[in-house]
Amino acid sequence: MSSIRDLIQLQDIDTALATRRTQLTELQRRMEDTAYIDDLTQQRDTLTGVIATTQREARDADAEVQSTRAHLATVDGKLYDGTVRNPKELVALQQDADMIRGQLGKLEEAALIIASRLEAQRASMTAIVDQLAAATAEHQALVAELTGQKQTLDVEVAELDGRRALVTGKVPAADLRVYTTMFTSRQGRAVARVERTLCQGCRVNLPSVVVQRVRTSPNLVQCPSCGRILYT
Repeated sequence: MSSIRDLIQLQDIDTALATRRTQLTELQRRMEDTAYIDDLTQQRDTLTGVIATTQREARDADAEVQSTRAHLATVDGKLYDGTVRNPKELVALQQDADMIRGQLGKLEEAALIIASRLEAQRASMTAIVDQLAAATAEHQALVAELTGQKQTLDVEVAELDGRRALVTGKVPAADLRVYTTMFTSRQGRAVARVERTLCQGCRVNLPSVVVQRVRTSPNLVQCPSCGRILYT
């Protein structure tokens, strides 16, 4: 026969264990939650590729501007160095120079737009890198704090497991099976007090014969409504 005090003590221990294991699960979840850091890392990596592409565009645009300037300088040189004297050739050179100047203006404007875009991208990268560094440092501090809490909970769980082993060693296997079934199916409340004639587990009024058995029987008595183990 089980001592009802053993079962009450076992229920208290199991309730404490369930609470601490839930806390450990939540601690582990928080320690492993790097979604914000992962998102910032993805943004950084994506922006790194975008910046690399824009830098290539900027280099290509700058090279085209420099090439066009060199071409214009060559044409202007021919116009003003006196080597070309034919009026038609001079007119043609002037037209070429004007056309090149127009192209150069458009190229410089396009290069400026690319440079502005690159500057904005670099500013965004700086912001993301700063946010990532702050988030990483914050998470590392949190992990350090939670690790301390986890170690404390691990010690408490080990102590409770030891106490549970001592108590269950005194409970007959059949009674332990009944208790375990009720603890699992009744949300951690396998043992319930009888007050007057009410089961405090399900609040159902018990027949007088059941109440009498709870008071006098050496065996476990279960509530006919909820199945919990009763005691007075």
